[in-house]
Parts: sequence; structure tokens; C-alpha cells
Amino acid sequence: MTRPPKTKPVLGADGALADLTGLWEAGTERAKSQMCIIEDAKVGASFAVVLRGQGERSCSGGGTLRRDGATVHIVMAGESDCAFDAAVAGMDIVFPRSVPAGCAYYCTAGTSFSGARLSLVAPSIEDARRARDLVGEPLCGTR
Repeated sequence: MTRPPKTKPVLGADGALADLTGLWEAGTERAKSQMCIIEDAKVGASFAVVLRGQGERSCSGGGTLRRDGATVHIVMAGESDCAFDAAVAGMDIVFPRSVPAGCAYYCTAGTSFSGARLSLVAPSIEDARRARDLVGEPLCGTR
């Protein structure tokens, strides 16, 4: 279930999100998955994500993204090729049901990016910087 962001996001004339910048979350407080996105007209958009599974299982990584309407082209930066198209659905970003095999590199056994759904909870750069990685460090840069 999507909960509305505390701060109102910027919407385009069509009512869709105009900017993906912010803090995106899913799950419960104990096993909260987070994604931060920072869009910058000069350098493009970057993201980082931690998806928490059962126990200590998780997926994590970051890279760049590009939006094309309701499609978000996600490219992980790292040792293994992992690129896929997610969808913007209202205030959610929905990862595809199937992701390339190279994406498994970013996940522990028994977890996957497949089918993840994160909801926008706070639409600002400051909010995006509140996201934390698995050890509590900032997920998105502080610059």
C-alpha cells in the first residue's frame, strides 16, 4: 500500500511525478528497504538502493538512472552488468519481475531485485540523504 509523502512531490501537468528525487521505501521498520534518488539537470540522476530480505539477506548497489515517461532505465555501477527498466506507477517505482543474471552479483543468496516495489515517502535531496546502507552509513552522497 502506498502512503502519501509527508511533503508534496512536484507533479507534472499530467499529474505524474515530475522529479524522482527523494527517499523511497518499502517494508517494515525492522526490515526497511530504501532507495535514494538525486536528479541533477547538469550531471544526470544517480541512485543507491538497499533491499532487505529475510534475516540478513539483502541486495544493494547504486548507479545511474534515466527516466523516459513512466519507464526508469536503471544501470548499476560495479563489477557485474546489471541494467533493467523499472516502472513509475503513481508514487511507486516497480522493478521488473525478472532482472538480468548479472544483477545477482549485488544480492546475497535467496534475494533479488525482481519485483521490488518502493514508495516515495519524502521528495527532496535532503530526504534522499536520510537513506542508510546496511551498516548505517549514508546511502546517497552528502555533496
